[in-house]
Amino acid sequence: MFIDELKEIESLYEEGSVPEPEELEGEFYVVVPWFPWFSLELLKHRKSADIAGDGENLILDGISFGKFRLEKGSDSLLIDYDQSENSVVMRGVVDRLRRLPDGRLIGKLYYKLFGQEIFLMFFEMRKK
Repeated sequence: MFIDELKEIESLYEEGSVPEPEELEGEFYVVVPWFPWFSLELLKHRKSADIAGDGENLILDGISFGKFRLEKGSDSLLIDYDQSENSVVMRGVVDRLRRLPDGRLIGKLYYKLFGQEIFLMFFEMRKK
């Protein structure tokens, strides 16, 4: 059942389009609705970006961790954490977003290790 859900999410993701960086201006909650046992909602995890595409991750009442830059690619909107002000660990995080036909923003979280992006999970971003 779990594998079937992953396949369905992957299929939806592949049908999606690449959003423009400007579409992510403001704050978005990061949620994982497919896996309720992995809840980012308790931490109030969100991403906040400005019109220029610079942003940061926030938890709880505004605790900042992980600066990022939005970059549009041919297959996804990259949330690039490879920024000089981030820790070495944070710089390995790679998020790739697509907009589904129904309007939802779905992301794939990867971790870059030895030059390879290793898939970790899917997530959804919802406008605050």
